[in-house]
Amino acid sequence: MLGFAWAGLFGSWRLADALPLEWETKKIELVGVVATLPQALENGTRFAFNVERALTPNAKVPSHISLY
Repeated sequence: MLGFAWAGLFGSWRLADALPLEWETKKIELVGVVATLPQALENGTRFAFNVERALTPNAKVPSHISLY
């Protein structure tokens, strides 16, 4: 029971760290580091990016993002 509760709370916490809908269509300048090696896919390349800060004023971005 405790494990189920922990998984639910952790999942909710991770899903709350998302890009707000109003920022999905806007250009955002970020400073950070590539966290994983790029993975070649059929449609392009994918990698994880750790955001250190956003240069765009008032931008709200998650601290870890996956880019394609």
